[in-house]
Amino acid sequence: MVLGVLLTLGLAFMAVASLLAYYDLNPADAEIGNLKKTLRRTSEEKIAAECRIQELYHKLKAADAEIGNLKETLRQTPQEKAAVRTRRADDKTGYVTAVDTRAKTASINLGAEDGVAEGMEFMISNAAESLYMARLTIRKVSKKSAAGDLSLIRGSIKVNDAASRWPE
Repeated sequence: MVLGVLLTLGLAFMAVASLLAYYDLNPADAEIGNLKKTLRRTSEEKIAAECRIQELYHKLKAADAEIGNLKETLRQTPQEKAAVRTRRADDKTGYVTAVDTRAKTASINLGAEDGVAEGMEFMISNAAESLYMARLTIRKVSKKSAAGDLSLIRGSIKVNDAASRWPE
């Protein structure tokens, strides 16, 4: 009987020792788990940063287009400026000054001075053939230009394509 108790105690001691050995490895496993979580979180932060960089890149492209428009306006003679303002005021037709097909956005050379307001819609058509290309919904308006989102796209939109008020 004493031998049976000693044998049982020996087996119990071996089981406890085995568990202790397992838990000595467990902190390493926990560290690996923490590192995996950190890696996952860092990867998500990297993706978010890349998206933000893309967003800023598109804003920079739009700003560069606006600078180009302003430079062109500065080069125009007073007679050319008056002619453009008169034509714009009459028929609200302009042209595409920048386009980003990935972001589905475009800028036009009509702005607040021409009566353009946020929410207005313009029809973009091929300048050479007068074919419908897309609808532009204005989201941002400056003094001499406007930018917005493209929808109902039916072709490849290019700089200098016509932009006229969407039929109401």
